[in-house]
Amino acid sequence: MRGRNMFANGDSSSKKTSALLSLMLLFSILLVGASPTVQAVGPNQNDLNSGGDLPDNTSVNITNYIFTNSYTGSGELDYGDDHDILKVALNTNQGLYASLSFPSSTTYANGTTVYNDFDLIFYNSQLSMMGSSILSNPETLSTNSSFSGAHGGMVYIDIERYSGAGTWNLSLTKFTVSNGTGGGGSGGSSVTNCTGAGTLTADILEPNDSTSTASSATLLPLACTGLSIHSTTDVDYFEVQMTTGVTYYANITFIDANGDIDTSWDSATGSYLTSSGGTSNLESMQVTALTNQTTYIEVYGFSSATNTYDIEITTDNPGGGQSSEIVDVSIINTTHATLSFSGLTNGTTYNYNHSYGQIHLDGDQHWGTSTNGTFNATNSTHSVNISIAATNNESSLLVSSTLFDASGAALNTDVDLLYIEMMEIEVTSSTTGDVEMSNLTIGADYVVEWIVLDYVEWTNNFTVSNDVNAAINHSMIDSDMWYLMPTTNSMSYQINWTGPTTMNEHLFLAYISLNGTNVNLSDNDNLTGLHFDDFVPQLPSLVIASYSASSTASSNNVQAEGLDLVVGDSYQYQYRVTDASSANLATSSLTSFTATAQNMSLPAFSYATPNASGTYCVHIDLYSNVSVQLIGDSNCFNLVQDDDGDGVPNESDLCPNTSAGAVVDQYGCALSQKDSDGDGYNDDVDAFPSDATQWSDMDGDGYGDNASGNMADDFPNDGTQWSDADGDGYGDNANGTYPDAFPTDPTQWSDADGDGYGDNASGNNPDAWPSDSSQWADSDGDGFGDNPSGTNGDAFPSDASQWSDADGDGYGDNPNGTTPDEFPSDGTQWEDSDGDGYGDNPQGNNADKFPSDASQWSDSDGDGYGDNQAGTTPDAFPNDSTQWADSDGDGYGDNAAGLNADAFPNDPTQWRDADGDGYGDNANGNSPDLCLDTPSGE
Repeated sequence: MRGRNMFANGDSSSKKTSALLSLMLLFSILLVGASPTVQAVGPNQNDLNSGGDLPDNTSVNITNYIFTNSYTGSGELDYGDDHDILKVALNTNQGLYASLSFPSSTTYANGTTVYNDFDLIFYNSQLSMMGSSILSNPETLSTNSSFSGAHGGMVYIDIERYSGAGTWNLSLTKFTVSNGTGGGGSGGSSVTNCTGAGTLTADILEPNDSTSTASSATLLPLACTGLSIHSTTDVDYFEVQMTTGVTYYANITFIDANGDIDTSWDSATGSYLTSSGGTSNLESMQVTALTNQTTYIEVYGFSSATNTYDIEITTDNPGGGQSSEIVDVSIINTTHATLSFSGLTNGTTYNYNHSYGQIHLDGDQHWGTSTNGTFNATNSTHSVNISIAATNNESSLLVSSTLFDASGAALNTDVDLLYIEMMEIEVTSSTTGDVEMSNLTIGADYVVEWIVLDYVEWTNNFTVSNDVNAAINHSMIDSDMWYLMPTTNSMSYQINWTGPTTMNEHLFLAYISLNGTNVNLSDNDNLTGLHFDDFVPQLPSLVIASYSASSTASSNNVQAEGLDLVVGDSYQYQYRVTDASSANLATSSLTSFTATAQNMSLPAFSYATPNASGTYCVHIDLYSNVSVQLIGDSNCFNLVQDDDGDGVPNESDLCPNTSAGAVVDQYGCALSQKDSDGDGYNDDVDAFPSDATQWSDMDGDGYGDNASGNMADDFPNDGTQWSDADGDGYGDNANGTYPDAFPTDPTQWSDADGDGYGDNASGNNPDAWPSDSSQWADSDGDGFGDNPSGTNGDAFPSDASQWSDADGDGYGDNPNGTTPDEFPSDGTQWEDSDGDGYGDNPQGNNADKFPSDASQWSDSDGDGYGDNQAGTTPDAFPNDSTQWADSDGDGYGDNAAGLNADAFPNDPTQWRDADGDGYGDNANGNSPDLCLDTPSGE
């Protein structure tokens, strides 16, 4: 039976209950197990989607599972596959909660049922155990319940098979913790199984919709997963008993996109303590207790939302527990154990109890009576040594202790296990093994028996007979038994057995019992100790130890050595050398020899080196002394014959005399040995080895010098030019020497000013101003460019007599040109028909009111008569538009309808006749009116 190692904190790495499966069940499992090797793993195993079996130990690469909040998956444990190990990296102050569930039993195709017992263990990055979970299904474990605590580092998770075989399901949840000090929690009537289905159905803790039915969270830390607010009216309550001075933390995680969850924390009287109502995937609360009190955490959906969630409740006590007082049980030996108490309050009275028991190979349990004790703490620690009395049978020895406060409330419980090993065996070779017995009772009367059997033969027989003993008798290779009355507590033996004749899976088992008892291999009844080891035997064989494979040597050799030979037995051997078709090319004589050692070397065999390249194999054949072929060996190698040493076998070398060191192609030809394009120039000197029309490129620009060939170089001595599309002697490469500015125009090639017009005056579109990039054409030939925006632009590009228009009125400034501008500085005037200096444009400056009369130009009062008194028909009244003539010169106008009209226009002495009698009012004038103001008609 395999022993169970203990860890420093008193937890076991495996089960603390149930012993070895019966031999009957062992054989039954082997029957339906997988590969006949040390690790029996199902061929389609896919632990946690790894594509196979998770590692069984930490000496190999361990997969690091990366996830944000939670991860779930499944796997399988089998006989020989006792561990599945993975690891998870935690951030600072981040904790890990794990839940492992598995079927209670597994029934195989032959009807055999085995009962499963799997364990869950945490290790830190130094592979020190942090904690374990046993005796439960599901097994649940949190880093907060470990001595090394939540630590922000790597956690190794070991899923261990204690008994049975079958599938398992693992759920992992990361959570935020208050500190990283670690420590254990206290006992209490708290919920222990709170792993929900993660669906919108009533979860495992329902009903907990009110404070009266709240889920108890008195044992902290508490981590629950897969819970739900499954309806619009669902509310979940958790009851937390607070202790003065302790800080409590609650983290509720969920996917907010699926429904927003909010939380609150109140006292039993309804007083508000705190709440959290964000919109992220986490609601967090923190309360420091000011008094001992009962409180309630409420989890509900915001605006009637539904969702699934995980909850974790911890404290700032070491490990997040409700209390820091712990008990640690350590078994010293089969007669003594120590109870170590820590985290105690000085002056406080504590009670405790302890008991011990044994679980034997046949499953029987024997427990001692419980013993109570009390002490008053004088320090933060206290220890008690207790006596136990275990019997010397292979079994699990368990010691349990619980620490209580003065009122009898449980604070902490611990269990330690010591596996009492009676029998251990190990296969040391195909025909030898060791038996180690310990914890023997001196003077007791024992029977020891061992058996070696062929597992495959046992399986074939048991499948038909369903009889363990019949299958053992059928498959047995060897066995022995003897009586033993030990004089010491430990004894060891070296066992030799008859050599197996097959390479099937074999089993070496041994057991010890008290003489006179009836051993039942079907249920392990009356077995004092049992152990087994499986192995695949190695039969006598020869293997190739070394061989040479030189193509340049005239001969090569091969040497073999024997393995697992039976010393003193006679054998025969023969070497052979074969080609790829397995035809023998060389053979040694069939030689007899007698084994002088289990492993021994044989003489070497030399053979002539084959003269052709190919695959060859060297063989060593082993025969018995009566010429029955046994197990031999062979090795194959490639031999390459390459006379010129160019790396291409002679059979494929088209150029067999290549110079040493030359680079060759797949046909063994160097560039100097081939003319790929057949133009008469070998590839090593052909600048264009794939173009038969070109072979030289003197200027190295990639264009051939042969003018008649492909991609001929128009400038064979100029590496910067190769093409001249228009044939004007200038290259088309703009960056080359003498580039053609007009590569498609043979009449132009240069454009010094870069205006797009060629400098060749005789070419197409010549530049009239080759040094002025702003001008290029002069259509009227007047010496001024047609580009009005250029230098000296021609305002009249089609009129050779005009080129400038300073005032921009469309009339040229050249007085001798066509339609010259009479007013070159006035853009409003340009013509003066009568030459009087005033422009004809009535809308322009100084417009001529009389453009055809050189003597008049202004008419101030606009009456049509010029203001110039010396001009034609001058205006006698230039400021009065109603008068313009005064025939008699008396200062009164001739227009009877105008202002100050002259009643007597031809008489300078009279101008007014107020009463209209025909006589002037001027008494001094001609014919004055002697009777002024005479009424009309008189």
